[in-house]
Amino acid sequence: MLPAIVIGAPYGSTKEQAAAIYANTFAQLGFATLAFDQVYMGESAGEPRHVASPDLYAESFSAAVDYLGTKAKHVNREQISVIGISGGSWVCS
Repeated sequence: MLPAIVIGAPYGSTKEQAAAIYANTFAQLGFATLAFDQVYMGESAGEPRHVASPDLYAESFSAAVDYLGTKAKHVNREQISVIGISGGSWVCS
């Protein structure tokens, strides 16, 4: 089982930008990684579109950690960390 890192895109951005670069780098270092779009942003579903909300961003991080925790074959549930990039970093604290 691998340690895992959830990577949140910069606030108001999408996972294909900086978060994907971080995810690739950490994957090469031996981590399971998950870059995600905040709810209503990027490929994430729902309406209204392009809403930047601190509460929703925090919920997105929580959902991503919960999701990785279900991957018991590959992810060590006791070693899941989160990283927020740029304006998204304050949501992790």
